[in-house]
Amino acid sequence: MIKVSFCDELYQILLKEGLEDEEIEKAIQKKNREFGGFMTQEGMLFLIAKERGINIRNPDFDPEVYHAVEEEIDYDEFTIRVSEISEGMVNIVLLGKIIQKFKINEFVRNDGSIGMVGSFMLQDESDAIKVVAWDEQVKILQSEYFREGELVRIIEGYSKMGRNEELEVHLGRRGKIMLSPEDVSSNVKKRLEILEPSEKIAKKSEIKNSVPLRISMQNEKFIRVVKGIVIVEEFKEITLKSGQDTFLLKLNITDEEDYSVRIILWGDDAINCLKMIDEGEGYSFHDLMVKENSYTGEKELSFTKKSSIRPS
Repeated sequence: MIKVSFCDELYQILLKEGLEDEEIEKAIQKKNREFGGFMTQEGMLFLIAKERGINIRNPDFDPEVYHAVEEEIDYDEFTIRVSEISEGMVNIVLLGKIIQKFKINEFVRNDGSIGMVGSFMLQDESDAIKVVAWDEQVKILQSEYFREGELVRIIEGYSKMGRNEELEVHLGRRGKIMLSPEDVSSNVKKRLEILEPSEKIAKKSEIKNSVPLRISMQNEKFIRVVKGIVIVEEFKEITLKSGQDTFLLKLNITDEEDYSVRIILWGDDAINCLKMIDEGEGYSFHDLMVKENSYTGEKELSFTKKSSIRPS
């Protein structure tokens, strides 16, 4: 006798309750968007059944999922406005829309393990703030449904000062990002959807008054000043052939003509720069040397003793 999986059993139960195949598939797609593709088919069917008042118990179903989907939490009761956030707050719940996504980066920890960090700007009716996710939590940012304009709910975040001395919300160990939450009233959705973009978004049109990188890289050995949007490509501790330990920081800067180039920093310069910059923001770099990467043949910019960095 062929054993029917719990997933198939759930599907058949929904059909018996009068749902059509097309209706079930649409409900699954909606759940998939909401959970960023991370809930199993089984879990989504369970939620769909639960929302229709169908009480299901099965010993084959993960008890942790039972607990997660059966929690009746009124998040509106705990949601605060972005403008109410202050440094050191924990268990933060926010509701807003994605207004800007930043590049997801990998980094090497001191123990050699690979970490991931991603971030985006969230805006509500009061203000906007950067939200930072780490490691496994970053995966939802890679979802095709995670895009600008989508509503998101942040659960169990904590606030801290970022490198640019601006408040950020980081996801805690049990923190979650819920895409397109269903329990948001239509009035709130409409108000969030029509919000004008916050002034905190770094706009390339603001990066002016510098020679375009494309021209400078072709004709110069040194660049006096360049301005652009900065993203961290890589930061790691490495051991040189001499046996000396040092730090390497690779940045990508994009100017107003959408031309990007890598900036290389070593040692204390790498650490100090990393402490100062805030990804996605505009900075000006002064007195950089133009070098050719011996492996790729591409031009890069290198920090020297005279180099400096300033917020734009």
